[in-house]
Amino acid sequence: ALKIFEKATGIDPSNLPALNGKGIALYKLKKYKEALKIFEKATGIDPSNLPALNGKGIALYKLKKYKEALKIFEKATGIDPSNLPALNGKGIALYKLKKYKEALKIFEKATGIDPQYPPAWYNKGISSENIEKYEDALKAFDKFLKLNSKYFAAWCNKDVVLFNLGRHREALEVLEEIIEKDQNNVNLWNNKALILFNLGRHKEALETLKKAINKDQKSNKKHDMLHANLAELFFLLEDLVSASNEIEEALTINSLNTSALILKGRIKTEEKDYSSAIEHFEEAILSDLGNPMPLLWNIYIRYLNLEFDSTSRIPKIRKKNYKEEIGIIIRKLEKMNKLYRNPKERELRACILYFLGYFYYKNTDMFTAKERLEECIRSTSKGESRKNMRSKSLVKERAQKLLEYIWVHKMRASLWQQWLFSPLNRWRKRCIFFLILFSVFLFLFLPPLIPILSSISPYICVMAAVVLLSFIFFPGIQRIIAEGVEVELCSPPSFELFLSPIGMEPIIDELAVEEIFS
Repeated sequence: ALKIFEKATGIDPSNLPALNGKGIALYKLKKYKEALKIFEKATGIDPSNLPALNGKGIALYKLKKYKEALKIFEKATGIDPSNLPALNGKGIALYKLKKYKEALKIFEKATGIDPQYPPAWYNKGISSENIEKYEDALKAFDKFLKLNSKYFAAWCNKDVVLFNLGRHREALEVLEEIIEKDQNNVNLWNNKALILFNLGRHKEALETLKKAINKDQKSNKKHDMLHANLAELFFLLEDLVSASNEIEEALTINSLNTSALILKGRIKTEEKDYSSAIEHFEEAILSDLGNPMPLLWNIYIRYLNLEFDSTSRIPKIRKKNYKEEIGIIIRKLEKMNKLYRNPKERELRACILYFLGYFYYKNTDMFTAKERLEECIRSTSKGESRKNMRSKSLVKERAQKLLEYIWVHKMRASLWQQWLFSPLNRWRKRCIFFLILFSVFLFLFLPPLIPILSSISPYICVMAAVVLLSFIFFPGIQRIIAEGVEVELCSPPSFELFLSPIGMEPIIDELAVEEIFS
């Protein structure tokens, strides 16, 4: 095809259909830079030529020049706001620039123009899934599958969405249908094990993962994550020996497997071998720089090691070292707090803020501890999904207990502050406070004016007022002992999908070949 288009452009170098065809042929041969030059030549001849603009945008996208691609697609949509390939390309460029909400709006616009246009539905599903709008994502994938039921990636993404919605039985049904089409895909078997585990079918989950490993070995491909996930399953079932064996298998295949190194550290933590645990978490940090989980675990274990350290028998030296170590931990956590502010990292940030609150409390900085714990509670109240609601609620519960203890026992909040300025359930407490005061006033001063109350004995009215006032003076705030506040790393589930949601590449390829001339 390329030779024929070259012959045509040789006869007439300004023939736009021939130039566009040559650009597409080069694109399909994965010669993206050469394709880009041809499309640039075509747009130089006619700047409003939509097929050439779309081709240029797609070539730039393939070269990972997403900002430049976005500008080209914006130019194309400026010429024709209803051009679907240009709209789809613009949405994809925005998605790659991590502007997910803007991308979603573009795909919604495209589906509004033509409800029968498959790429926009698929990409709408991907975008919705990315910002945790799982119900919307599911509807988009269902719509896409009605238009193109044979597209494998869409079925995989639908399965992931069902899992994230906590609809595990439906996810299992979909996954079993997908496995029928691709029996040797170990990623799918891995996901099946995850769903079975979440359904409480632990033995089946173990057997499924073992089956995935057998298939992996027969194909002469060794996926270290399969062994790491099997180790995680054994760990959750408290079989530490089997977990350790599978971790060693994973690390034999890939010595830099972060999940396996973290799990190895966690096993050593269970065994109270904190020094070895710290070593493994430090290895995990080096294996995946920028991954926050080994950093958090390392901080947590260092703290446990500090708490149970009996090497320094001189109280003054021990107290000084303790303060210094807590200060180092706080500085590390504050750096993490500044780094991880993406809305998708709410659960992680809540955990960081809870840790900060606890360590500021340990450092006797009660005001900052209160601020960080309040931030933690606010962050756990936003955007909770079924997938992580349980772990978020655990963080929130611990943060609330610690905040209440600090407010009442360390900051010595007065009775009126407890009722009117409490950091927890402030408006509810205020409403109860004023309701009680109104009721007391009602029983003490208004019985003669109210027929129903006038028949009640004054003695009973006074007793009712005293009982109500006792609620104000003894609010029944739960007391917790400082040493009894348990610090736990409320990390997201570490046994996660090995198969990540499949991206948009196949849709872009279809767009380039079939629709660039539209």
